[in-house]
Amino acid sequence: MPEWLDEVPLWAIGVGLVALMGCALMAGHRLYLRANRARSSESLAGTDYSGYVVTAMLGLLAIVMAFTFSLASERFEERRQLVIAQANAIGTAYLRTQLFASPYRERLSRLLRSYADEQIQLANAGYPASGPLREQDARLLGEIWLATAVAFCSQASCWGSWLSPFS
Repeated sequence: MPEWLDEVPLWAIGVGLVALMGCALMAGHRLYLRANRARSSESLAGTDYSGYVVTAMLGLLAIVMAFTFSLASERFEERRQLVIAQANAIGTAYLRTQLFASPYRERLSRLLRSYADEQIQLANAGYPASGPLREQDARLLGEIWLATAVAFCSQASCWGSWLSPFS
């Protein structure tokens, strides 16, 4: 699928398809009239075009429904894959925190559990209501990174005591 199609709003695609179908209907009607000019004006006046209009509209409806379903299913699958990847990453991080010593392990485990709960709340909240949750999520991620650095450096004694005020 072209990348520019992801940036175009769905309503604009629908309007474009309706306009395209209208142009195709008018072009088909002109071609029909040109091909049947030999007929007399009496036989053209009695022709009913409602079957063509209904067929064109049903075709347009089918195209729009198929296109909409295709876009929705792709976005759903992409979101599903992202949720699975994030859940796996949280689970892996939780398992890796179990390798730290006792005081650091409990703190990181508690922070990761609260981060997982925060992600569930964030997924259930609507977009306008998710602002404070996103700020809390960023703060919690900062705490997790800081606690991980403190735990790693305390076990590896890598940078000395400059991180001790943060623990």
